[in-house]
This record gives sequence, C-alpha cells and structure tokens, in this order.
Amino acid sequence: MPLAIRTLSHQDGDHRWEMASRDPDPRLAAYISGYQGYAELAATPMRRMELPFAGLPMIVSLGPRIGVKLLDEAAGWTEHRSFIAGLHDRPALTEYTGAQEGVQVNFTPIGACLILGRPLAELFNEVVALEDLFGEAESGRLVARLQEATGWAARFQIMDGFLLERLAAAPALPPELAWAWQALEQSGGQCEVAGLAGEIGWSRKHLSVQFRQRFGLPPKVVARILRFHRTAALLGEAANDGRADIALAGGYYDQPHFNRDFRQFAGCTPGEYLARLLPDGGGVAGV
Repeated sequence: MPLAIRTLSHQDGDHRWEMASRDPDPRLAAYISGYQGYAELAATPMRRMELPFAGLPMIVSLGPRIGVKLLDEAAGWTEHRSFIAGLHDRPALTEYTGAQEGVQVNFTPIGACLILGRPLAELFNEVVALEDLFGEAESGRLVARLQEATGWAARFQIMDGFLLERLAAAPALPPELAWAWQALEQSGGQCEVAGLAGEIGWSRKHLSVQFRQRFGLPPKVVARILRFHRTAALLGEAANDGRADIALAGGYYDQPHFNRDFRQFAGCTPGEYLARLLPDGGGVAGV
C-alpha cells in the first residue's frame, strides 16, 4: 500500500505556499524522520527562523538559492541551493524572494552518521553544499531526477531509493552510541547522562566525547534541545494554557530554565515566539 501523503496550503495576497509530507520507506524509519515537499511564491522577501532540533535537514532545491544566517553570528548571510545543515545550538534565519520549490529530508543523527559516512562534529553549526558531501556527479543526478519527476509521490519514491542505496553501503555505528541516542530521544531529554553511561559500561566523560564526535553535540546539550523542541510544539498547540504548566509538560522543572532555553535556542521569549508563528503551519517569521 502506498504511503500516505499529507498536504497543507496557504494563500495571503501575493504570498502562497503548499507543502506535502510523507513518512519514509519503513526500512528508513530509524534514519529519516520525514520528507517534506514544498512550493512557495513570495513577491517580497520571505524570512523564517529555523529552530534547533535533534536532526539534520537536507534541502534539495529545485529553485534559486536560499539565504542562510545563524542568528547570533557576526558573519553575514551565505547563499545555498541544495545543502545539509548540521546540528546547531542556536536559531538560524533563511530568506528568499520569488519562487521556491524543493524537497526536505529530515535525518536523524544516526541516519546522518550512516548515510553521510562521516562524524557529525564536522557539520556542527555548519551548512554544507550537497556536492561537498555526495560529490558533484551523484548530487547532480539526484537533483535532475527530482526535477524530471511529476508529483510529490514520485519525488519521495526517488528519495527513498537514493537513501536506501547509500544506507546499504554505510559503515556500522557503535551500538553503544546508537542505544544512547535512542534512549535519550525516547525519554524526551529526561535521561541523566551518567545513567546512560552506566547502562553501556562507559564513563560519563567517554560517552560525552564520543557522542559529540559522532553526533555533533554532547548529550547534555542534546537533552536540552529535545526538551526545548517538545515544549515549543506544546506552546504552539496550547497557547492559552499557563506557561508554567506547558514548561512542566515539556520536561522543565521550573520556568526560569524554560525561559533560558528559549532565549538560547529561539533568540526570543516564549511570548515573542508565539507572536511570530505563521498561519497554517507555515513556520516561524524571522526578524
């Protein structure tokens, strides 16, 4: 049975977009959290804030370049077409004008380690062109096949095949690290690092060093990002609930820690974040 495709759309004057999403092939479930196809048209500059999350987005663009900037970096904007963004510990901004179209693949860190075939510490807080990771020939073939395909179902099927082929040739990941990541993720960032280390027979320091090298961030920071991302989603879904209740449901012991993580990972207060949410699930407006 074909995998279901979910669609969203929005139009407001000269700004319109549509988005299609689908789960990956079940054989990729542990490595890819989802696909999104998007087509958007904006007559004026469209800027969004991209929040840190426990994954790596790959953008295969079928349109013009996209401007990208880390929010608190002194460096200015850089322009990219198809790229992968590593794990990051601060928000980023994206910007474009005109038409945009492409496919986004959200890697889990385990999937990125295997399919990219490199330690993710190399990608921390970086945006890397697709050709620098897969080579010009392979990335060029992928973009061409997606451009020629008709409809999102065909494009997602092409992406399944591309990723399954790379996964089949991937080197193994140490099982201790894979288990530690999955345990941390399943707990929503509520696991103690010392407890994870004890479960696999490693010291806390050794786990932190290996985790950071393989995945790009130490487990303590990943735990904070997992809690923040969950709480930001709850905040958007239940904006009228009390902030203290939302913070508690997201795994925070008190509101000051909740506010601190919002400042670091969103660059704003929870109230400012809510005011920037775009309609119909269109993301978060940038500043």
